[in-house]
Amino acid sequence: MATVITLPDGTAYHEGVEFARLEILKRALASANGNRTQAAIALGLNRTYLQRLLRERVMIAMVTT
Repeated sequence: MATVITLPDGTAYHEGVEFARLEILKRALASANGNRTQAAIALGLNRTYLQRLLRERVMIAMVTT
């Protein structure tokens, strides 16, 4: 049986990583004034990959709420 490791605030590791990823995406979009192409460039990502990341996060948010 696997042991779940939690952070000091009680957050599981994977939840913490996902939160950090989402924050990075939000900040990049905010600094690019919502321009996904510019946000992708700032992150060093392909625009279509950024689109996929955003779409996956929206789907995750819909399932968890």
